[in-house]
Amino acid sequence: MAPGGRDNLLPRPRSVPGGACSPQPGTAGLDIGCGPGTVSRILSPALAPRVGPGPGHSPGVLHLAAEKPPVPGGAPIRHVEGELVPLPIPEASIDATTGQQVIQFAPDPAAALGQMRTAIRDGGRLG
Repeated sequence: MAPGGRDNLLPRPRSVPGGACSPQPGTAGLDIGCGPGTVSRILSPALAPRVGPGPGHSPGVLHLAAEKPPVPGGAPIRHVEGELVPLPIPEASIDATTGQQVIQFAPDPAAALGQMRTAIRDGGRLG
């Protein structure tokens, strides 16, 4: 292995995950396929007072995310189990949504993106 270990194998991210959705304080956010909640926790301070990460396909992984302590100064995180199509989120109920490492695994990526767009309010962002 090269000096520096694993860090040399994968490029470092150029920005905070979800940065393209430009969350502002008070933004209602959705982290699609939240997995263990890493991105949800990074975005939580910007999404106060609420964030709804989900759906995560694996109840075991969602359980890991739910066991993590609250983020100091962050929004409460609500974990929702469900599928990408249809999303278990009301239409036009989210200001910003992101999905890290999930769309490419969807059986129908276009339908999954369409569902994310349906969940976003007018003027909302998909990042």
